[in-house]
Amino acid sequence: MNTELLLKIKIKRIEKTNYMSKKNSYIGISFIILIFGIYVVRNLDDRISNEAIIDNNRLNKTQKK
Repeated sequence: MNTELLLKIKIKRIEKTNYMSKKNSYIGISFIILIFGIYVVRNLDDRISNEAIIDNNRLNKTQKK
């Protein structure tokens, strides 16, 4: 009886740690997406404000006149 109780306690602890690791992974992924989004928005804002256009062949950068 005592060993069954110990096994149940260990299983509950493992389930709690699995839940916490999943929760932390979601927080980490959300943080990475947030940082990437900030970077992309800043670059888009710079391109729009500087009116930088890329030609169709994407080899030559030109300024809009």
